[in-house]
Amino acid sequence: RGINRHEAHPLLGRALREPLWRTDAELFKAANINYIRTSHYPPDERFVEVCDEIGLFVEVEAPVIWIGHGAAPIWKEWDYADERFTEYFGRFVAETIERDRSHPSVLFWSLANESYWSESWERVKVLAETLDPTRPMAFHDQAFGDFNNQGSSMPIANQHYPGPGGAAKYQNESARPILFGEYCHLNSYNRQELLLDPGVRDAWGDALAPMWDSMYDSDVVVGGAIWSGISDRFYLNGLPVGYDSWGPIDGWRRQKPEWWHVFKSYSPVRVLDRSVSLPEGGGPIAVPVENRYEWTNLSELGIRWEHGPEEGNGQADVAPGERGHITIQPTSAIRTGEWLHLTFSWPDGRVV
Repeated sequence: RGINRHEAHPLLGRALREPLWRTDAELFKAANINYIRTSHYPPDERFVEVCDEIGLFVEVEAPVIWIGHGAAPIWKEWDYADERFTEYFGRFVAETIERDRSHPSVLFWSLANESYWSESWERVKVLAETLDPTRPMAFHDQAFGDFNNQGSSMPIANQHYPGPGGAAKYQNESARPILFGEYCHLNSYNRQELLLDPGVRDAWGDALAPMWDSMYDSDVVVGGAIWSGISDRFYLNGLPVGYDSWGPIDGWRRQKPEWWHVFKSYSPVRVLDRSVSLPEGGGPIAVPVENRYEWTNLSELGIRWEHGPEEGNGQADVAPGERGHITIQPTSAIRTGEWLHLTFSWPDGRVV
């Protein structure tokens, strides 16, 4: 349940300081995100330390981007497969692994972003496996199709912006687990439309929710990272630079409306029906639910129900990855057409 992240702030540029690293990590975790891709370089080590502390998976990306890619015009003059680049690629990857391999939050490595595979990368892959044989690796090319696909051999395949049918498409095409390293970036180019009718932001949530469900249900997709976490605009010599306002969190660390779509779509607790059957003559009500946690039984959460002025605690014993029921026992009768509100929280009060 991932998102990409740049080190960025409107006034500080890419030179962040406390408490921004912790603020970012906590805002991500509060949105039910559990995995961060550090696009497109290792972040300040303090950010990784906070992820260790609060429990977030991290894909640390080496500072290598657009090798052979049309976005970097120099490759019109240079040959991306020239073996003289092996030394540089290897140095960048080795320094990244050496710095961060002792951090328990680091789940896997990314050797480069949106780059062409070559014999140089085969050698760098062997180096990386030698430096850290305990973690898998990714290489952010396009592992399928005819664009930016040069036949990488990484254990985790990658695809950026696979489209809404991506999970179904690769179900029978990929022998490797596949990561959607970038997907579903926010509407940010239609600025005038967003200014005139901010409600169009909801359209993004309407796309994210079914996209994520299809990824979750896939046997081959291991997850993905929304592009991107923090809006990447800042001032340099009085001029705005950076990329764009992609983030569900703006540069000042304020949650945009899209943050709530991430929160809802990535929630590991799913109430499966909008309506439930009422037992004849009253009695306990069973609400069907799905547990999308990897290790947490729903019995570890606080489940609060509200019906009119009445409220109480629900009970559930649903193992990770399973479906089951929440049982609630109102004392007053619930009638057809009335609302039952359910809230799921961690013991610290954080709403899931």
